[in-house]
Amino acid sequence: MQNTPSFLGETGFTNLGNTDGLSAVLQCLLNIPHLMQFFLVNDFKREINRTNVLGYRGDIATSIGKVLQSYWSGESTVIQPRDIKTVIGKYAPQFSGFGGIDFVELLAFLLDAIHEDCNRIMKKPFVELGDLSKLTDKKASTHVWNTHKLRNDSIITDHFSGQLKATHLCEGCQTETKSFDVINSLNLPIPSLTELNDLRTSESVLGIKEDTITIYDCLRKFQKPADSSLNDKMYCSKCKGFKNCTHQYQIWKLNDILFIRFKRLNLSTREINKCYIDFESRLDLSNFVLCENPEMYQYSLIGVLNYNENNHYTINLKNIVTQNWVQYNDSKTEVMSGFEQAQTKYAHVLIYQSTASEETFSIDKILPQNLLEKNEKK
Repeated sequence: MQNTPSFLGETGFTNLGNTDGLSAVLQCLLNIPHLMQFFLVNDFKREINRTNVLGYRGDIATSIGKVLQSYWSGESTVIQPRDIKTVIGKYAPQFSGFGGIDFVELLAFLLDAIHEDCNRIMKKPFVELGDLSKLTDKKASTHVWNTHKLRNDSIITDHFSGQLKATHLCEGCQTETKSFDVINSLNLPIPSLTELNDLRTSESVLGIKEDTITIYDCLRKFQKPADSSLNDKMYCSKCKGFKNCTHQYQIWKLNDILFIRFKRLNLSTREINKCYIDFESRLDLSNFVLCENPEMYQYSLIGVLNYNENNHYTINLKNIVTQNWVQYNDSKTEVMSGFEQAQTKYAHVLIYQSTASEETFSIDKILPQNLLEKNEKK
């Protein structure tokens, strides 16, 4: 008979052989309130789209649902993820075998798989964006979003998707083009220490050491205009050729769940940037979002994905039941002393939840009362 976990949400995953990336991704997904409610409370099977040619006949979403239900049943301390690994490997051979799994790639794949397996659009229409150049930013972004929604409507669209505004300026003819791309995560560059003075304002550095890089520094570098590299020229329809451009990326709008990935890998040298990045349990993005009501963009940290020098993944998550920070290391789970311990120099991906959506969730509405009462008595 399997032992039950000390508290709900403290269940680990057996390492099947270099599957720490899979374990971390599953822990991440299974502890997001929106997905918990979707798979535990809502009848997610009614939203399975088995005819979507871009989906996986509902197999991946169903497998995730089964694991999530087992995880939150509180019946065992460890779950063996062999079945879901087999299903994932069937449709995505790059994740089969035991050669190691990249967390970011697998997370992106599974979010897209849930989206397509549960896409409410049964027959996707053919759509064209058309010319955005004559539209205001507000009208252009709304048009892109509405066009996207004609083909994409799911739990992922509802709570995970946002928009970036991309502006490209041709250095040859000074023609400016813009786009509003739908995203599920932010990939932030890491500034060097010599860049900090240029990125910071006097108000932003209060209480921050000069040699400390913060998440806000990364956000400022992300939105700063940059020239294209030699291998990153862009085709200009006016010049009729590939030209150097100045690119700028800005956050237009975000949703309830935000994944922030630090770009630690240098693609040219293949070196890993191991610097410590300071981040807080609360994230204020009101100065970084372009659309209306920026004051809505207040976030609470719910997870930290770590990737250490041994190329091993662990993940720190805020337990939705106990509110304790817990570190998950494959089958091993350990309650942490608090948020301060969850802040690590190995932070690779941060998971934030908007405070607005945080207030709408009640664990009593997600998990059965008898299970919660049993948990309280431990």
